[in-house]
Amino acid sequence: MLIIHLIFSLTLLLLACQDLKTKTINGYYLIPVYFSYILLNLKTFWLASFCYGLWLIFHYFLANTWIGAGDIDILFCGFCLTSPINWLIWLNMACYLQILIHYLQHRHGPTPFVPSLTLSWFGLFFLA
Repeated sequence: MLIIHLIFSLTLLLLACQDLKTKTINGYYLIPVYFSYILLNLKTFWLASFCYGLWLIFHYFLANTWIGAGDIDILFCGFCLTSPINWLIWLNMACYLQILIHYLQHRHGPTPFVPSLTLSWFGLFFLA
């Protein structure tokens, strides 16, 4: 499981840089994480994939107003790799960090969320 965490961490760093530059991410970089998770956890993958599909349908009907589809991909990978409690801690840390960054930059438009997810991912494992 450690190798999957390492792959996901490096992928998060790459996607955070991409999100800062272009305000979009390439979800194809997450494919190695998906496949390695499938190989190790086939039973829980089906349930997680079902929930992921429902979330994407919900996201489609909300017309992409408050979170990007790439952020949902990253959150799904993180959900597969951690326990539900750690996932909630990770998401809360990212949201608080995002609020802080948004406040400090005095922006009125959208701010990239993947850098906050990345910093909080490393913070989660630094604290654990």
